[in-house]
Amino acid sequence: LTPPDAYQFGISLSASRELTIRAPFDGKARTVSAQAGKRVLPQTELVALESKRLELSHQRATAALEVAESLLRVARSGGKPDQVQLGEAQVALAEADFALSTYDKAQSSLRAPYEATVLKVHVQQGQEIKAGDPLVKIGDLTSLECRVPVDRKVVKAGQTITLTIEDAAVVGLVESIEPVSEDQQRLRDLAVSVAMAVVSVRNADGKLARGQAVYPNIIPN
Repeated sequence: LTPPDAYQFGISLSASRELTIRAPFDGKARTVSAQAGKRVLPQTELVALESKRLELSHQRATAALEVAESLLRVARSGGKPDQVQLGEAQVALAEADFALSTYDKAQSSLRAPYEATVLKVHVQQGQEIKAGDPLVKIGDLTSLECRVPVDRKVVKAGQTITLTIEDAAVVGLVESIEPVSEDQQRLRDLAVSVAMAVVSVRNADGKLARGQAVYPNIIPN
């Protein structure tokens, strides 16, 4: 008899789609609207940032555009074609700088790209942050997934299989079949052609949760 301990490893449910929203620039968290466990709709603001540098850049671009437009009006009143042409080029450049600063300023409002649940909030209101710092983690919990070992000769992508999730039998859809990793080679003792199946489980009713344990039939107890 072979003890089953060597074939035991944790398998749990995770959100099919997860996203960690990170800071696009250095600044401060002005407001934090995201709350862990709260469901949010697409384009819901999660965190609003503020940056003195961005604010000053926008003020400078606004002033530069006003100056360029004033110079163009003066050139047109003078009736010199070359001066008018130069003024129009200056206005076009100022408008491009203003549009760029407006775009950068809009990045201070970080929003949910799709309907999801807030999984974790990494920042507090008033906290200083650096570019790339994690701010909020969100996930779509209407569909969960896991990677379970299966016999490749028996299980194919596109078919359904039954999983034991904690103490309940749940039907899942095999999205794809992938090879086992290096640290899971011992599973080859359990099947003729062992592989890892990515299985998705519908969770529209919210009865399942991230982190719940999954027990595939191929793993011995």
